Amino acid sequence: MTTLQFTENGLLAPGDHGLNFEQLRRSILVTGHGVDSEHWDLTSTATSNANA
Repeated sequence: MTTLQFTENGLLAPGDHGLNFEQLRRSILVTGHGVDSEHWDLTSTATSNANA
């Protein structure tokens, strides 16, 4: 799977990030796993996954 690289400010680096839908579903962008931030919103993820 493509490793998503974030800047020191926590932003996704510019450019193309080739992910298929399954890779995107398992990615840090959706799951938040491995994010060291108290501000990561996991509540909307549970709702999104329930509707998938």
